Amino acid sequence: MHTEKSPFFAFFVAVLLSLSPGCGSDDSNTETLGDEDREESASELEDPTGLFPRLKAENGQILDEYGRVVWLRGANAGSRAKMPPFLPWEGSEPGDEAFETDADRFYAFPEDWSMNVIRLTVFWEAVEPQRGSYDEEYLATIVTQIEAAAAHGLYVFVDFHQDLYSRILGGSGAPAWALPDPSVEEIPQDSANWFLRYFSDETIGEAFEHFWTNQNGVQDAYEAMVQVVVDRVAGQPNLMGIDLLNEPAPGTNRIDDFQGWFAEELVPFYTRLGKAIQDDHPELIVLVESSSAEAGGVDAGVMPMPDLDNLIFAPHYYNSIQFVMGVYDGDIENIEEGLGKWAKIGEELQVPILISEYGFRTTVEDRPKGNPGAYFDDHYHVMDSLKLHGTVWDHEVTDTYWNQEDCAFVNGDWTEYEESTNAVARPYPMFTSGDPISFEYDPKTHVISYRYAIVGTQGAPTVLRLPARHYATTPTVELAVGDWRFEDISHRLLIFDASGENESVSGTVQVVSVHP
Repeated sequence: MHTEKSPFFAFFVAVLLSLSPGCGSDDSNTETLGDEDREESASELEDPTGLFPRLKAENGQILDEYGRVVWLRGANAGSRAKMPPFLPWEGSEPGDEAFETDADRFYAFPEDWSMNVIRLTVFWEAVEPQRGSYDEEYLATIVTQIEAAAAHGLYVFVDFHQDLYSRILGGSGAPAWALPDPSVEEIPQDSANWFLRYFSDETIGEAFEHFWTNQNGVQDAYEAMVQVVVDRVAGQPNLMGIDLLNEPAPGTNRIDDFQGWFAEELVPFYTRLGKAIQDDHPELIVLVESSSAEAGGVDAGVMPMPDLDNLIFAPHYYNSIQFVMGVYDGDIENIEEGLGKWAKIGEELQVPILISEYGFRTTVEDRPKGNPGAYFDDHYHVMDSLKLHGTVWDHEVTDTYWNQEDCAFVNGDWTEYEESTNAVARPYPMFTSGDPISFEYDPKTHVISYRYAIVGTQGAPTVLRLPARHYATTPTVELAVGDWRFEDISHRLLIFDASGENESVSGTVQVVSVHP
């Protein structure tokens, strides 16, 4: 259900859009306009929104400050950052002359794919390598990356990332001093099936037990570290939220009792840390995840939501058959089942669902194989039908793959892996001045059909993102009501539902048809 808009009028920026030859007129938009008529109609269409309207999670939806329904589609950045120097690309490091240039170049890729959000991985080991001592140079890299993302029109949420608790244990995340035994011998990051160690390695369970029981004040230290990062990045206009902990896992004493772990350890941790963040920064959305086991399809039951406002549930989904075999067999029902589980939970709990990780795993040798294009076509089709948000794994630039985990869209020489990127570069409704009913996209013809029930949003338009590689010129657009405008540079399609002579059309079903 659509809810009332949040009037954050301080963010209102009146933007007069540049004239464009792509604008329709009258109720059906089937009439062919002459150049003079088209220019006159276009000049009347103003978008009152700023570049990054403030977002809020409310009643199962993500809304902007104008009351528009928001869809978030983006990428993770990224797996290379799990290893020193903890950046998602190779070739430059903090202090290098090329560092800011590489950051800008890195975040230009998601913009070209018509994405609007980045899940930025941040690592406790990098922030606090020595207890109580925070690495200012690394903190500066986080800010630089958020700023680079903003320059390319991307929202960001910071993800405090871990795998197998710590890089020392063959994963990523915690510094050595946060282990039960800081002197333990480091395990190489060279296992393609690293995730199985959550269930087979007692050392991992003991490390998480150490954390959840706050031995040596280690959980207190983690929460303090999170606050240091949040305080440093808060205020960035494109920072939308904080993901409190990637793929948490129970400790040894809770490995067979997920519900007890949820209720007594994980959710209280989320609630306490989320409230501490929002007490100081109420504008930030808090994102929480379920267990690491459920990313691969293990059913741990329904995790209760923490008692927080402005909350997004951000679980993961990986197609277990594809991830193990490296080949997609075309079984879309498997994807429908996996994503449908999360969509159902979101509907029951009235919380937005952002699938914060999903992806296609290959090996370097088999990159031309495996059918990733078909997989992503099917995956996004299901996400569209379920109205799910998502950030795909993974955007990195490297030839050094952490634990042989090659899910990257960009090769080490900064060229795209186009079989994947041509599929993830996909249109979607970024802002909708109403309640979405259905969104359909044909990846072969690039034809879009979108239906939504119009709701007044202070003149803020519906905005569809159209990737330039599939919509090289102004598309053909038909509407049930209102006018439209195509921005050549940003490749955004703006729809003004009640412009011109139209009276109030609130409640009317808008029907949008787009042909390249």
